[in-house]
Amino acid sequence: MNAHGGRLAAERLLAGDLPDAIFCANDLLALGAIAALRAAALDVPGDVAVAGMDNTSLAPFSWPPLTSVDLGSAERAKLAAELLLQRIDHPTRRPRTVGVEPRLVVRASTGTRS
Repeated sequence: MNAHGGRLAAERLLAGDLPDAIFCANDLLALGAIAALRAAALDVPGDVAVAGMDNTSLAPFSWPPLTSVDLGSAERAKLAAELLLQRIDHPTRRPRTVGVEPRLVVRASTGTRS
């Protein structure tokens, strides 16, 4: 799942009816989709809004800056390490499930913020 794959998938979408928006499984796919939209002389977000997932370091630097779902990977890694250390210290402790809420980071690719 890379930018090239996102571009190819968006090109296939554009062969049919023009979508209002494209939501991609990761930011690289979304950047590829934006490239396909530009190549088709379409405006992001004027013609088609685009959003990704992962909120990578590339998202705010793309043009337009990419709206993305932040899955809290740093916080998830910290929690996983803490749980592992707790398990090492207390191997018989009952297993726990923890989670991190995703957060939508709205930027200009969906037409609302820059």
